[in-house]
Amino acid sequence: MDTLLSISVLGDQLAKIKQNLIFFPASYTLANVQTFLTTYAPLLDTITDGKIVDATVAFSLTLPGGLKGSPVTDSDARMAARMSYANGSRYAFGNYIPGIGAAYRVGGVIDPTDTDVAAVIDAMVTGLSTFAPTNGEAFDLTAFNKVKLSLLK
Repeated sequence: MDTLLSISVLGDQLAKIKQNLIFFPASYTLANVQTFLTTYAPLLDTITDGKIVDATVAFSLTLPGGLKGSPVTDSDARMAARMSYANGSRYAFGNYIPGIGAAYRVGGVIDPTDTDVAAVIDAMVTGLSTFAPTNGEAFDLTAFNKVKLSLLK
């Protein structure tokens, strides 16, 4: 998997943020990507009317053993569970789980009390091994709100 640099650009109309995505070889280090960004961001800033508000980088990680070797037959990655969580901000945090299993979407509804679904919810709210996710703005996820079935485009 390549390393992904995502540069967020804020437009004036509707206050929408869009991403400029750039991929690099997996062998690149954080310092390599930072060096590129330091020179590239002013070039991008010159040709966009938007405001560059941040840049993030995603590196590939080693997946644990024991995961599926192939998708379940007839599975559809577009079918997603949209999980919603409360946090310290006034906005709920949404997290999509693509390819939600058919066994978990009975009658178009996902049951958050199902043991497997509840384990995912608990991991998001309370964390695992002392590490817990945030809403992307440094607010801890404090409670589960709801889950909806969504079709991703």
